[in-house]
Amino acid sequence: MNFNMLLMSLLPKQASTGAAESDFAFWVVFWICVFFGLIIIPATIYFAIRYRKKGKPGLTNGPTHSTFLEFFWTAVPTLMIFFIFVIGFVGFMDFYVAPSDAEEIRVTGRQWSWTFSYANGSVEYSELTVPIGRPIKLVMSSEDVIHSVYIPVFRVKMDTVPNRYSSLWFEATEIGSYDLYCTEYCGDAHSRMVTKVNVVSEEDYQKFLKDNQGEKSGEQLYTLRGCVACHSLDGSPKIGPSWKGIYGTERPLANGSSVIADDNYIKQSIIDPNSQVVKGYPAAMPAYVDMPEEEINAIIDFMKELK
Repeated sequence: MNFNMLLMSLLPKQASTGAAESDFAFWVVFWICVFFGLIIIPATIYFAIRYRKKGKPGLTNGPTHSTFLEFFWTAVPTLMIFFIFVIGFVGFMDFYVAPSDAEEIRVTGRQWSWTFSYANGSVEYSELTVPIGRPIKLVMSSEDVIHSVYIPVFRVKMDTVPNRYSSLWFEATEIGSYDLYCTEYCGDAHSRMVTKVNVVSEEDYQKFLKDNQGEKSGEQLYTLRGCVACHSLDGSPKIGPSWKGIYGTERPLANGSSVIADDNYIKQSIIDPNSQVVKGYPAAMPAYVDMPEEEINAIIDFMKELK
C-alpha cells in the first residue's frame, strides 16, 4: 500500500458523485494545516529554548520594521483563505441545490427510527433503498426532536428539524449497503438509531417499489416501524415492555390505575402512548397518529400470536 492509498483509507469509501469533491476540500485544508504546522511548531519550540530569559532583565532594541514581511504574512493567508472559501462555497452549492430531475424521497425522523416515503406511495420503515446512477433528493422532517441524517460514503449530512423541512441530495455510484446514522443526540436510544442505505440497480429498484405497495404483516411492521428498538419478543425488558404474552393481561400504569391489554389498549398505545404509560417504563414512545388502520390491526393480530 503506497502513501496515497494509506491516506485515502483513513476516510470512508467514495460512493457518490459528490464524494470526491468533498474529499478534495478536506485534503486541501488538511495539507495546509500540516505544512504550516511543520514550520510553526518546531520554530516555536526552537525560539522558546534559544531565546529563553537569562540573567537580569534589561532593555532590548525594538523590532525592525519590514513592509515586505508584513505584506507577505497578510496577503498569503488571505489568498489561501479565499481559495478555501471558493472550493467550500462551490461544493456547498453543489450539495445544496438538487438537480431538477432528482427523485424525491420523504424522510421522517422520530425517537428512535426513520420512515422513508416514496413518490408512488410505497413506505419503508427500516432501510432506505435508492437506485444507482440517479439523483435522489431527501426531503426531511422530524416528529419530535432534532435528528440528523448522515451517510458517510455519500459525504452528506443534514439535520431534521421539527415543524420544518430540510433537504439534501446525492447520486450513488456503487451498488451496496451503506450505513445511515443519526448524528444529533436525540435521547436514550440515539446510538441505536442506525439503519442502511441499499443502493440497487434500476430494475431492482422498480421491483422494490412495486413490492412495497402491498400490505405488510404485523411481524414485518414490528421491524419496519422501528418497534424492535424498544420492545422485545422473548420477554426480556428493553426501553418498553416486551410484547411476549402481553395481550389480554392486566397492565399497571404509572398513574396508579391498571388496564387490560386488549385491542383498544394497543391501538391507544400506538396513536397516543403517553396517555397510558406502563409503570416502570419511561414515556419515550413517539405517537403514530398517521399509522393506517390496517397496519394497527396487523400489529394487534401479531401480538395475539405471541401468547
